[in-house]
Amino acid sequence: MKKLIISHPEVSLEKLKEELSATRERRRAMRVLGLIKLIEGKNKKEISQFFNCHRNTVHDWVERVNREGIAGLDEKEGRGLKGRLSLEQKNALRTEITSSPKSCGFAENIWTGKVLQEHLRKKYHLSYKKTAVYEMFHELGFTLQRPSRKLLGSKVDKQTEFRAKLKKNHLSVAR
Repeated sequence: MKKLIISHPEVSLEKLKEELSATRERRRAMRVLGLIKLIEGKNKKEISQFFNCHRNTVHDWVERVNREGIAGLDEKEGRGLKGRLSLEQKNALRTEITSSPKSCGFAENIWTGKVLQEHLRKKYHLSYKKTAVYEMFHELGFTLQRPSRKLLGSKVDKQTEFRAKLKKNHLSVAR
């Protein structure tokens, strides 16, 4: 295994320690600490095991720092998949969701994952899996509301009385 060496003149153990104490970003601090451990003599396998990442990730950190200096530790833009809805479409969707699904041509009274999934397919020509639809609800600022099993304003004593009558009638019919 080839030993990794930090060769950029701007990067030293002291600089990295200063950077570690100054940074507030967790992922950047992880990269800085990994490089400090590298300079202190740990190999990339030990560092990758400590941070629970692939050993090539440590190699990438060193390459970026050797190429760009301390700036190579910055988070890069464009991580992850890009959203398929534009900002305008998301705002329009948020407005649509605040009204009833009936206003969008559905028979249902409330927005569910399945209804939103169908709406996205019909209006925006996009196919989303059910889990992604629920994530979209959350991203748009909505929370999942489950119906209560108890009727609001119901009287417990009346329910008990009804159950007793039902049980009594059931027993008398069974005889």
